[in-house]
Amino acid sequence: SGLASPGWGQSENKQKEKQAEEAVLPTVHCNEVLVRDGVAYLAQTSGLTMLGVADPARPRALGNLGVPAPLTGVAVEDGVAYLAAGAHGMYITDVSDPDAPRGLTRVDTPGRVRQVLVRNGLAYLADSREGLRVVNVSNPERPIHRSRHPTRDVARSIAIHGDVLALAEGSAGVRLVRLQRDGVPRETAIVSAPILEANWIA
Repeated sequence: SGLASPGWGQSENKQKEKQAEEAVLPTVHCNEVLVRDGVAYLAQTSGLTMLGVADPARPRALGNLGVPAPLTGVAVEDGVAYLAAGAHGMYITDVSDPDAPRGLTRVDTPGRVRQVLVRNGLAYLADSREGLRVVNVSNPERPIHRSRHPTRDVARSIAIHGDVLALAEGSAGVRLVRLQRDGVPRETAIVSAPILEANWIA
């Protein structure tokens, strides 16, 4: 028998059903997806799209919000979405009603925001060659720049576990930094690991 098949471990009928289900999903290029409380938030080249996925077999189209820049990342906290938008910085959007998202404001940065992570009222931005940037978003309509932390190479991706922040720095590898009580990273790294290359960390 040959290697070609409708799908690994799926019958042809199952594959057709899968294709029919996927046909309702947006076809615009999607760079990141985040799921919170039955809603999928899609960071796309055309903007933010939300899908109801409480029943994964029947995703339901909710609201969408166009922005004038491709989105590369999304974070959600307390009904607010934070959108990484490259040279356009970070867009902040009210998504408390997923059917009717509403733009609040935009945070401009000197770099290109590749990813954003939000925790306890602070937004951590991977701002490319401008390093790691921390923004106070306790009032999402009035964000305040808190601190900036240079990196050895392009800041690409961020992850946080407990009080440790991990930062992917491209060809410079990974840096682990301890967060202080106020959430701001310490200046000195716990570990600076020059592995082959780190483009994404989770």
